[in-house]
Amino acid sequence: MELLSVETDKFAQAWQQIKKGDIHSYEWLFKKLASKLYSYGYRIVPDRVVVEDAVQDLFVQLWENREQLSDVKLVKPYLYKSIRSRLLRTLNHRYASDESMSFMGIASYEEAVIEHESHHQMNAQLKQCLNKLTPRQREIIHLKFYQQLDYEDIANILNMVYQAAVNLCFRAVTGLRQCLKKHTD
Repeated sequence: MELLSVETDKFAQAWQQIKKGDIHSYEWLFKKLASKLYSYGYRIVPDRVVVEDAVQDLFVQLWENREQLSDVKLVKPYLYKSIRSRLLRTLNHRYASDESMSFMGIASYEEAVIEHESHHQMNAQLKQCLNKLTPRQREIIHLKFYQQLDYEDIANILNMVYQAAVNLCFRAVTGLRQCLKKHTD
């Protein structure tokens, strides 16, 4: 049996407590994940109001249906997948598939934090290279390196098998390396 990480175990415990009506566990889960879900959702739909509503609706529905919740051991990827599904449904009338959506590379507030005077050029090059990736590659880069999810969780969120997630991330990182190498040569 695979050992669960401490964080995964805390989320699973909070989930069980929420099912029993523990408001403190619900608040803890919200504080831990709402901003991360918002950040991820904003890359899918670059509309703050739509994403805020989706995150709030997700948590409201979670609380209102707490007694009917199924047992979820991997709470974090479950909620990421839930917010992704909600947002994709809102885009359904504009996009035919997940592949055609325009996934944002790096949000401007994140750029502002990392864009220090001495790193300005490198950041611009990185952004340029990210924009050369496919939308799916940009999404997996975000999930893996910005949200720090493991491949199993990413595969679950993106509805793909584990090995496909690993391969997609490898191709994305390889593409970034090759692009950045061209800029530094």
